[in-house]
Amino acid sequence: MSEYQTHKQQVMDACHTLLERGYLKATEGNISARIKGINAFAITPSNYDYAKMQADDICILDFDAKKMEGTMRPSIESGMHAGVYQTRADVH
Repeated sequence: MSEYQTHKQQVMDACHTLLERGYLKATEGNISARIKGINAFAITPSNYDYAKMQADDICILDFDAKKMEGTMRPSIESGMHAGVYQTRADVH
């Protein structure tokens, strides 16, 4: 099991909740979450159906948007998420 499993699960749960509430459709939108204590975050993969998503599909990236863990291609907006986390310590 991944040391980041809790973070991956958190992102996947958020995706499923937003999908159920009608805020997301299929592959639209991106969700990420800062990993406290290190300069990294969990983010949804690129162009992947949220209804089929599992926690292991979530990517772990550092603040330079380099993949630390995951087999899927991360969201194409990973750089934007990384930039927000780098400049805004209050954003999680």
